[in-house]
Amino acid sequence: MANNDQQISCEVKISTNKSNNKPEEISKDGSFQRQVNQFTTPFGAGEGELPVESGRYRLLWCPACPWAHRSVIVRRILGLEEAISLGTVSPFRPRVGRVDWEFSLDEGKVDSVLGIRYISEIYKETDPNFDGRPTVPVMVDVKERVVVNNDYFKLTNYFETAWAPFHKENAPDLYPEELRNEIDRLNEKIFHNVNNGVYKCGFAESQESYEESYSVLF
Repeated sequence: MANNDQQISCEVKISTNKSNNKPEEISKDGSFQRQVNQFTTPFGAGEGELPVESGRYRLLWCPACPWAHRSVIVRRILGLEEAISLGTVSPFRPRVGRVDWEFSLDEGKVDSVLGIRYISEIYKETDPNFDGRPTVPVMVDVKERVVVNNDYFKLTNYFETAWAPFHKENAPDLYPEELRNEIDRLNEKIFHNVNNGVYKCGFAESQESYEESYSVLF
């Protein structure tokens, strides 16, 4: 995808509800405002960018998350399975009194590579002060044991461009350079009005915000 995810909720302060330890993403008018992704360093060969190395990163995802499906599908289509390993959490939320994802499908209920039971563990290991929702998909640097990118809005673009040296033979060009501006404009509209529009309807806590989101979506 394209553009900057920070535009989605740049004015929303993500806080934690101490009573249930859930991050709050509801504004005063009852509308859902998605939290800003904290780990957005791009992949590439430039200064300050994440180096593209086969076997260095692990993509964590959940079968219940539409955002995660997109990254896993693109990884498969482009033939990046050998370059980027895959960790899968259960589609069912664990009953732990917080928003989290659990590796309960794995042997011993821990990820076979990272050795963690909950995704929040690697977020906290990366940033002890992290208090948002630990989201999927997320790219983890296995070598450094840190979260490096959870920008689901752009992650597939990095797979399509920066990770091109590891694409399989005859991999399709999913992001043609001559069409990128058009793709970006369309993706921006689809993201705000449809993809995130569903969440705006589902999590709305006022009738007014629900009806407004419903109207835009449909």
